[in-house]
Amino acid sequence: MEKAGVIEGYSARLSPAALGISMIFYLEITLNNQTEQTLSQFEAAALALPQVLECHLMTGKADYLIKVAAVDTQAYEQLYRRAIASLPHVSHIQSSLVMKTVKPWRGYMGGRA
Repeated sequence: MEKAGVIEGYSARLSPAALGISMIFYLEITLNNQTEQTLSQFEAAALALPQVLECHLMTGKADYLIKVAAVDTQAYEQLYRRAIASLPHVSHIQSSLVMKTVKPWRGYMGGRA
């Protein structure tokens, strides 16, 4: 399966609680334009933030969906003020706090969907 490219690598699942992470936020980010340069600059800046767990270019109202982790609301506020709001070309941010994870991501399952 490794030679076929099905297995891309191996990793360990870390406990957010053991790391002191108690909050997960999803942020819908809208940019002021969607030129190639704008998208590239935003993506490079977002990838440089270690708190960004995932970043997806989206269709629909928002341009990007970002998942971030924080130890508490004060840490998220600091991340928001110092980093997220300063990302290049951002015109709107909609934050949503995860109240409960019903089904966490555990990887793709074998077979067809």
